Amino acid sequence: MQAADAVVVGGGPAGLSAALYLARYNREVLVFDTGHGRSTHHQTNHNYLGFPGGIPTVDLRKLGREQLGRYPGARIARHLITHAEGDAERGFTVRSQGHSWRARTLVLATGVLKHLPHFAVRSPAA
Repeated sequence: MQAADAVVVGGGPAGLSAALYLARYNREVLVFDTGHGRSTHHQTNHNYLGFPGGIPTVDLRKLGREQLGRYPGARIARHLITHAEGDAERGFTVRSQGHSWRARTLVLATGVLKHLPHFAVRSPAA
């Protein structure tokens, strides 16, 4: 079982920001990012400090990953976390695809996915 000071589940803007702050304070951090989510689509986020005209979400993720990459104690793993358990006293365990990781801190930054309902189109009865 691999270990880190902190595990961040979610590699979007919130997860990368949390990981960046942890890494800056010399914490070994492991970010789990499946590469899916709203910030992987071509949309623009507005009201971000430093980007008065907004920034495309894919560019924001790219910049965040580059910035996080400057810290040797930070790693990004492309695993889907399917289970998490634990507490602040004992620490946390996360699991994915037959692997397990332990950490003292768990940050959930999974964001949201926009799933539109599937509608069946029926033709009027004749």
